[in-house]
Amino acid sequence: MKTAIVGVGNLLMADEGLGVRVVEALERRGGTDGADLYDAGTGFFSVVSQLVSYERLFIIDAIRGGGPPGTIYRFELDDDTLEDESSKGGGSFGAISVHDIGVIRALKFQAITGKLPGRIVLFGAEPSRVELSLEISQQLEPVIERLADLVLSEIRQDNKTRRKGNGSEYPKAG
Repeated sequence: MKTAIVGVGNLLMADEGLGVRVVEALERRGGTDGADLYDAGTGFFSVVSQLVSYERLFIIDAIRGGGPPGTIYRFELDDDTLEDESSKGGGSFGAISVHDIGVIRALKFQAITGKLPGRIVLFGAEPSRVELSLEISQQLEPVIERLADLVLSEIRQDNKTRRKGNGSEYPKAG
């Protein structure tokens, strides 16, 4: 299955650069189970149209969900989720950063053309600090490797499940 892993965030804003740091960690590892890596930085909107040829898309970003810093979140996005969240101005997936346009809104705009990957999973973690700094907070340092592990684990599990042909899907988290 053709898969892309996209890191979103601003490295100049401490924990806001989480998604990019996870992609960097995956690049250092060298093994992504065949997935292509994208560092979208703060320009996810300009990258999303390049992702339509993928069957699976994993997006990693800092997410404000109300939990303690370092809390990991996972959301499986589908047409209903995109419709509901974009009509709320971003809803629970709203922008927390200096992104010109949020990830959900960029996906919604792309969906208008009718072209999105069949499976979109958003991984992220609650930031501790979103301020001018090149350093990620101590609470999020271990989360970088944990998120890299979770994304690769899900890709491997999905590949294994799909090869068996039973069509199993992961339950939605939220």
